Amino acid sequence: MRKLSFVIALAIYWLGLSGHYTTMLLGLGLASVLLVVWIAQRMDLIDLEGHPTQLSLRMPGYWSWLSKEVIVSSLAVCGRVLRGGHRPAVGRIPIYTLSQVGTATLANSITLTPGTLALRVVDDCVEVHALDISGLEDLRSDRLPARVRLFDRAPELEAMPEPNPRPDAAAQAGQAASADGQPGGADRRPGDRDA
Repeated sequence: MRKLSFVIALAIYWLGLSGHYTTMLLGLGLASVLLVVWIAQRMDLIDLEGHPTQLSLRMPGYWSWLSKEVIVSSLAVCGRVLRGGHRPAVGRIPIYTLSQVGTATLANSITLTPGTLALRVVDDCVEVHALDISGLEDLRSDRLPARVRLFDRAPELEAMPEPNPRPDAAAQAGQAASADGQPGGADRRPGDRDA
């Protein structure tokens, strides 16, 4: 079933990008789709993470919510730039109970939202650069991570109860080291120096 879904998704994608529907091009498109499916199957990529069909029904709701957040953030960033006085900061956002797909979705959603950029995933945290410290505070309010957890709901995680934040991860998120390894707060601003 997952393989059939993968074939259909690739065929729709190819047809949308092609725009030409002659017999020869449709035949070449079919051949390329079948080749990609064969290679993906041999590489064992058609699984819960390579082709997450379990998320298909939740995608439109998440994308519409994220689109609204992108628009709201765009307006907020425009206002902040026009007013001036933004305070860039780097910090860590803890992530709990997310699959690899959920972690990638969270990091990509942070990057898609204007004013924030996911720098890297470290342990149980996503390191984020924000145009203003209020962007980090908004991410720490758990609105976006909670929405990603609802979207992700990985089958292997559904049976697990929602854990309390681990003290070591919470401390790590609150007291992250800077990029150069020097100790510092999670909300260091680029250019800050230790005394």
